[in-house]
Amino acid sequence: MTQIQELQKRIGETNGKNGFNEYEKLPPEHQNNYIGNKLMLVGSELAEAQDELRTGHPIDETYYTTPPVPTSLAVEFPSGGDAQEYWNEYQAAIPGPKKPEGFPSEIADAVIRLFGVAYETGIDLEAAIREKMAYNDTRPFKHGKKF
Repeated sequence: MTQIQELQKRIGETNGKNGFNEYEKLPPEHQNNYIGNKLMLVGSELAEAQDELRTGHPIDETYYTTPPVPTSLAVEFPSGGDAQEYWNEYQAAIPGPKKPEGFPSEIADAVIRLFGVAYETGIDLEAAIREKMAYNDTRPFKHGKKF
């Protein structure tokens, strides 16, 4: 099994474990709508990537945000600044991975969603990519278009 096939399998199995693989459970007449909805979620990840470009963060930056200070905690720290510092330290001490944010993370989300669709539908994504790349190698510059 190649790395791409292993990644596709891992993504598909993780999605299944988390309750996101329902394609085979649906009647055939509903399966295309289900996949269509998944494709729209790919579009939403790309829109989030566009929004990340608009924030001014460098295109290759991954960052980690801290949730806002809860109102109940801010009341205990009238100056506000102490509450934020305490909250940041509290969040940093929570074990486990933090949610990555930024353009790289959003395009990764789009690819992950596509790999998941391929897994659910039984498509060998690597074979499809290789076939399409072989065809694209034969196409003219910009496929004969201006842009």
